[in-house]
Amino acid sequence: MTLLEIIQAAKQNNSEAFGSVADKRAQAIVRATLLELANQVKVAKHDEKIAVASFGTFIIKEKEIDRDGDKSIGRRVTFKSFSQKSEQDVEVDQA
Repeated sequence: MTLLEIIQAAKQNNSEAFGSVADKRAQAIVRATLLELANQVKVAKHDEKIAVASFGTFIIKEKEIDRDGDKSIGRRVTFKSFSQKSEQDVEVDQA
């Protein structure tokens, strides 16, 4: 899937979020956002979490890798997506 295809699908599903923003401008905004997110993941330290509100959390962990007897340290990045609680899951304290 290309960046343009993602933007067009997002516009179709959530047109009011994009308003009258042209596809090229939306591409530039999304590309800049994703590049910054990638940069934040790249400079994150061992066992750091990068949480993006209403999106999800990137978890960075260092792992020892053994390749043909050579040991090195690698990074594993996992992503846990944000999940909204339904009205039934939200606790409400009523007096």
